[in-house]
Amino acid sequence: MQAATHRSPVTLQDLLDDLLWPQLLKSWKLALAPGRVALCFIAVLVIGALWAVTKSATGQDTLGGLWLGIVRDFRSIIGVFSGPEAATLAVYSLFIETPADFVRQHPVVALAVIPAILFVWCMVGGAVCRSCACEVALRAALPWRQAIGFGLKKSLALFAALAGPLLLVWGACLLLRVMGLALFTTKALGLLGGATFIAPLLLCLIISVALFAYLLAHSLLIPAVACEGTDSFDAVQRCYAYALARPGRLVGYTIISVFSVIPAMVIVGVIVAFAIIAAAALTGAPLAGPDAVFPEPFRPGGGEHLGFARWMVRAWTVLFVSVGLAYFVSLYFCAATNLYLVIRRLVDGQDISEIWVPQSAPVPTAQQAATPIPVPEKADYT
Repeated sequence: MQAATHRSPVTLQDLLDDLLWPQLLKSWKLALAPGRVALCFIAVLVIGALWAVTKSATGQDTLGGLWLGIVRDFRSIIGVFSGPEAATLAVYSLFIETPADFVRQHPVVALAVIPAILFVWCMVGGAVCRSCACEVALRAALPWRQAIGFGLKKSLALFAALAGPLLLVWGACLLLRVMGLALFTTKALGLLGGATFIAPLLLCLIISVALFAYLLAHSLLIPAVACEGTDSFDAVQRCYAYALARPGRLVGYTIISVFSVIPAMVIVGVIVAFAIIAAAALTGAPLAGPDAVFPEPFRPGGGEHLGFARWMVRAWTVLFVSVGLAYFVSLYFCAATNLYLVIRRLVDGQDISEIWVPQSAPVPTAQQAATPIPVPEKADYT
């Protein structure tokens, strides 16, 4: 009688191994890595300093107003099913009208400060995405010095990948504006402009498709450079191809990523906010905020004699809040990296464990990759 073969019980991990979307649920844990949070903390401080200097120099919160306008337009775009016309106008406002108005009203901020902020964002984002990609794909921890080195080395490619498509769109819009001023000024030239209006329509069709792809794939651009070690042109080409090949699946995976990180953001936000409110209320520190929440004996003091103390308390509070914001930034880049690896696997069939590694870097074997291992300092995964 043939002996019955022994089969191991099927586990939940066995059922999830062939699925792609469960990988998106791991972003919150990847974002907790101290090295990534530290890098994002530096980015938050630098961007915050540039923001504060701009506000002090101009006498108004120009960047804050721009940010609120961007958030408003994004909300209108997300509500496309309740109002397609409003969403279309919001896309035009977000990508064309708002940038043009901002450049006219605040040229120095638009041409100097915002590129500097984007450069810091791209450099740190490239370092965090590279670190996350190494841990996900190679099951190896990337030393923070090598992550920073990668971000510095690829900073121009990262910046060009994120800002290049928008610069091309704005260049095309400027060309159309010049054509309009040249053609539709007199009756005779107006007839010529009307007869050749098909050309602006076709150009705007290309712009519309490019903006649609950018909306879907903008979060993949920095991870594309980090995972493939490529230039900006190839990164944009890849991400646009993924967005146009599987737009529905990309939107679905993006929604899964967003909803998977919301609990972590809420928990961290509540913890940080509670710590600040409790510290100010229980110690009586001169920090505004919890007056309406706590009874009189626990309200923080605010005498004029505590002016310098108030400044120091606020400085520590800003640093404390920056740690929470750093986790949010790390969470964004880790989620974007996971999303890129998953959508690449879906479209190109390239395994998640395959990323670009320099020839001089040792690659972990399959047996070594079974468990996370530290990478020696001499190894170069950048």
